[in-house]
Amino acid sequence: MKDASLRAEARHLLGISRQAKGDAKRAAVEFAASLKDAPSGKQADETTLALAESLRLAGDSAAAQAVLARFAESFPKSALGDTAQYRIAELAFAAGNAEAAEAAYRRVLDDFPKSRLAAHAQYGL
Repeated sequence: MKDASLRAEARHLLGISRQAKGDAKRAAVEFAASLKDAPSGKQADETTLALAESLRLAGDSAAAQAVLARFAESFPKSALGDTAQYRIAELAFAAGNAEAAEAAYRRVLDDFPKSRLAAHAQYGL
């Protein structure tokens, strides 16, 4: 168990490093491997958001959206829930899906009214 946790942490850090260097595809591979090693580890929620961002940066918005859609199920008590929901809205907006974007922005406002992202979500409406 401890080995898997350490491996997950190392892969998470490798993903951050690769993303910082502009290699989103390889970053996504590292983040996905980290989640495979420790799907409910202490930083799995952060790793999931990083995976979604890497997929988006690599040009795979559909996969990024799918990862974010599973976020609330996988991490219902995460402090990063507002960020995941806001990114869902932003991806929908970028894809030209105004109805889905509006619904996602409203979820940010309804579920996370005190979030730092609430004002941004209000602006998105």
